[in-house]
Amino acid sequence: MAPPIIMAIIMAMTREERNKQRSDWHKKNRDKNLESMRKYYHATSKKQSEQAKKRNELLKKEVHAQYGSVCKCCGISETIFLTVDHIEGGGNKHRTIVGSGTRFYVWLKKNGWPKGFQILCFNCNFAKHIKGFCPHNSTVGQKV
Repeated sequence: MAPPIIMAIIMAMTREERNKQRSDWHKKNRDKNLESMRKYYHATSKKQSEQAKKRNELLKKEVHAQYGSVCKCCGISETIFLTVDHIEGGGNKHRTIVGSGTRFYVWLKKNGWPKGFQILCFNCNFAKHIKGFCPHNSTVGQKV
């Protein structure tokens, strides 16, 4: 924190004066500031990326725990193949509103795990999208 005398000077300045002072400093120290930002980015980007991947995987596991951790149609349990399906359809429209992937998972969690969703593998989900049903079901035409 700055010494009290400097803080008093800063506090006596108007907002416009502080903004101008900040702007002037950034113009004067542009190259130094950019280099500092580059160093910080290169030093932390890999670590932040790894942390984000871990958070996203935990969230995905939480979603699967809430909606079932196996495909409701064929029973496959390999996490990498599983996806969240909108039971009544309308997934494209819904994703344009809330986002897809991790954003969609965050939306599910924030909204208290709403009904109307199920876990399907990509194959069953795609078949449901194309044909309206999954071929794994014994009764042809039966909705998943």
